[in-house]
Amino acid sequence: MTNNHNNLEILKDERANCYSVMITLSVEDYLSKISNSFENKGGIEGQRETLKTKTSKRIRERMVDDLEKGAILPPIVIGTIINQDFDDFINTPDIDKELFLAKIKEIDVENIFIIDGMQRTAALKDALEKKNNIAENKLRIEYWLASKTDSITYRMLVLNTGQIPWNLRRQIEVVFKPITKEIESKIEGIKIIEVDDSDRRKSSGEFRANDLIEMYMVFGAKRDDIDLQERLADEFTKQDFIESIGSGDFNNMFCEVIKYLFDLDECFGKFIPIDNGLEGQFKKGSDLFRSQPACVGFVTAFSIAIMGRPGIDVSEQQQQEHLENLSNKYNEFIQNIRKKTSEEIEDFLDYATLNELANKYTGKTKGYNLGKFYTSAFKTLIELDFKIEKMTVCWRAY
Repeated sequence: MTNNHNNLEILKDERANCYSVMITLSVEDYLSKISNSFENKGGIEGQRETLKTKTSKRIRERMVDDLEKGAILPPIVIGTIINQDFDDFINTPDIDKELFLAKIKEIDVENIFIIDGMQRTAALKDALEKKNNIAENKLRIEYWLASKTDSITYRMLVLNTGQIPWNLRRQIEVVFKPITKEIESKIEGIKIIEVDDSDRRKSSGEFRANDLIEMYMVFGAKRDDIDLQERLADEFTKQDFIESIGSGDFNNMFCEVIKYLFDLDECFGKFIPIDNGLEGQFKKGSDLFRSQPACVGFVTAFSIAIMGRPGIDVSEQQQQEHLENLSNKYNEFIQNIRKKTSEEIEDFLDYATLNELANKYTGKTKGYNLGKFYTSAFKTLIELDFKIEKMTVCWRAY
């Protein structure tokens, strides 16, 4: 679909259900439009820092020099999460550029981020501050507008044309702020500790944003052993992730699984020992999901149960059926756990067995083996339809 509104061209991406809007701005106008995002914590600059290597600085200097000579930069691509009101607005006739930009200005800066063009923006900003004669030079700006974060994520992973390659985690970090807000809106009581916050988890129901990013990645990749230090592994992971996020209601499914995790964490948090003589990492109820490998294993197990193993094609309808089936069984399981006393939860968790087994996985491969250990544990919980007397059977499954 193409709509021409005076000097504004709008294309709808039917596959990803988002809009592409290409406009032309002067350098000065562009920088004024995104100034709030630079100045606000969590805005564009915080989402992808400018590169500070000697080579990157030389490239930016050359870029400024070329701009002064009349060069035209490749389009800067900006992702924007919109609400239903904006969606209705974008489909009305007779929208001009100024009206569109006024509407963009109303959007929360945390829902606007540069997908492709951070280094160009930094160069333009530096040049204008140094009084270089480029204020009236023209720039092409492409806005990607979507009501759902996974639509933007899908387009970015498949179609990103940035000259500097990003690994999968870096790409997810760019769009994760809106996902964090979505989690908070759907899970009452959850506390998310921001990336730049030095606070540590103090009780159940608290999760670090960095840890949630990793959970988001393993949920999409359906694997607990992501190694982003290896380029080949990154490419396979990216392909698995693209397949997952490109089908079904990915973000809603992820939020639902995080709610499962949150609910169980809250239930286990009721167990506060007085003096149980336990030795090891796990002593009180909230200790289980203080462990990131345990969280990763939990999310991976549910991801596979809902979307199938990597390489298996599970239709959107099947995914929804799997999720509904899991939800019914899991909700019954949670209700039973909520009825337990602190002493009964202590008995149910069987930390003595967990401490003994988890302690076996030491050395350089600790994280990897623990991920497998917990994935196996929670897969067993799912396979047994959550009908277990104690977690012992899960801890001994690996």
